[in-house]
Amino acid sequence: IETIADRVIMLAGGSVAFDGSLDDVRRSTDGVVCDFFSRRAMPAAARGRSELERFTDNTAGGAGGQV
Repeated sequence: IETIADRVIMLAGGSVAFDGSLDDVRRSTDGVVCDFFSRRAMPAAARGRSELERFTDNTAGGAGGQV
């Protein structure tokens, strides 16, 4: 990241989870940010539905296989 950026904007759950400098992201105590930069997966409950589930779901406004 240091090679190509001087700011970080991180999305999680469809909204901005972090917006700041590289130094700010290194100092962050936010669990989602720390887990991402420590390369730890979020717990399944925190992630919500998978992209495959969203794509194939016909009942909750998903694409239902339609592209």
